[in-house]
Amino acid sequence: SARAIFEEWSRHWDLGRPVLLEKSPPNLLKTRFLQALFPGSAFVVIVRHPIPVSIPTAHWRGTRRYDRMFEHWLRCHALFEADREHLDRVHVLQYEQLVRDPTGVLRDIFEFLELDPIPPSEPVEGGANEKYFAQWKELKRDLRMRAYLDLVSLRYERRVRRYGYSLLFPIS
Repeated sequence: SARAIFEEWSRHWDLGRPVLLEKSPPNLLKTRFLQALFPGSAFVVIVRHPIPVSIPTAHWRGTRRYDRMFEHWLRCHALFEADREHLDRVHVLQYEQLVRDPTGVLRDIFEFLELDPIPPSEPVEGGANEKYFAQWKELKRDLRMRAYLDLVSLRYERRVRRYGYSLLFPIS
């Protein structure tokens, strides 16, 4: 498995580099597997507010079932949290922290990885979440959708708050 994955990923890498990176969101659920295949690997996990994650996912899937999107987000993060205690090297941060302070957060990541820091080479888009919060607000203009989204938000609020977020008062 390790050889097959390495061969697949190495097509996208410069193998002359000292550090190789793979950043697929589904790897959140594969950290223990990947650690077993690649001993000494490190994981940097970036958690993002569930609304900006769910809106484009729902659009891509052609659904308006945000209850399923939030349930999926929560399930994935709960599975990761259960795996986290078995990981040797993991650093978790919020996407919103990265956007607010890219230099500081990247410095912390480089320190965690025991690498010399490199300043950001491109500006970080600060308003990415706001676009999705605006779409969320727009969805609520329809009274039936508002009722549905308010019920969904109430249902999942307590669980989402465990991760430092709110569906009732979404801010980035």
